[in-house]
Amino acid sequence: NYKMNEKGTSAIEFVLILPILLPILFGIIEYGWVMKTQIELNNAASEGARAVVKEEDAENPSYVAMAAMHEVLGPGMQIFFNIRTHTTVTTDADPSRVEVAITGWPYDPLTGFLPSAMLPSALSAKAVMAFP
Repeated sequence: NYKMNEKGTSAIEFVLILPILLPILFGIIEYGWVMKTQIELNNAASEGARAVVKEEDAENPSYVAMAAMHEVLGPGMQIFFNIRTHTTVTTDADPSRVEVAITGWPYDPLTGFLPSAMLPSALSAKAVMAFP
C-alpha cells in the first residue's frame, strides 16, 4: 500500500513541476538556436570581407562578398527578399578597410513555444577587415 502512494506522489510532483520545466527547456533550446543563427551570420559576413580582401582588385566587391556569403549560408539566402547586404571598401584611409554588413535576416523560431516578444524578428551581422 505504501508503494502505491509513493508512485502517485511522484506523478503529482511531476505534473506540478512540468509547467515550470517546459518553458525553461524550450527557452534554452530557442536561445541556443538564435545564437547558432547569429554565429552563422557573423561567419558569413567575415567570409565576405575576407573574400573582398583576397580579391582587392575586383571590379564589383559586393558581388565577391555575396558569392562568399552564399557559400557559407547556402541557398536559403536567396529565399528572403528583405535581406540587405552592403559592402564598402575604403582605400583613402590607412590602412584600407572593407566592411560587409548583413541586415534584415528574418529569424524563424525553432520551437514556436516562446512568445514573439521574447525573440528577435530579424538578425544582422557586420565584419570589418583591414588590408594593406
